[in-house]
Amino acid sequence: MAAWPPPRMESFAATEVNDASLDPDYRAALDTLQRYCSACHDSAEHFPPNFLQGSPAAIREKLVHCAPRIYYRLRMWTVAANARGKTPMPPETTLLALGREPARWLAEPEMVALRKFIGELQPSAVTQSFANESAYEALETCLP
Repeated sequence: MAAWPPPRMESFAATEVNDASLDPDYRAALDTLQRYCSACHDSAEHFPPNFLQGSPAAIREKLVHCAPRIYYRLRMWTVAANARGKTPMPPETTLLALGREPARWLAEPEMVALRKFIGELQPSAVTQSFANESAYEALETCLP
């Protein structure tokens, strides 16, 4: 039986991130989100949450609303694999398809910047337990 071919990412119509009116930090975050999250989250479908669909302003509004859940999933990379309450995002298969090493992902500058960006979007009152799936389920849903 032949082996499966290596995974590859499908191309997508990226949100325009070259708009000069966008804050450079937000533009950089959008670029990173597009690269690592758009295959699943930039669609007309509501599941998985399509927080990368729309104009940069609409996306920012969705990101603010979804920030606690996105941050939780990003933080799953800091939890031992056997203790994770949920799959980390981006998932390992996405990282591999993009030529990234999952074992090094947590320290990659893009991941550090992404966690910082999403962390700053969420309400300061949000506290999370990262090894417990019920903590994730207790968070407000990402999008209606």
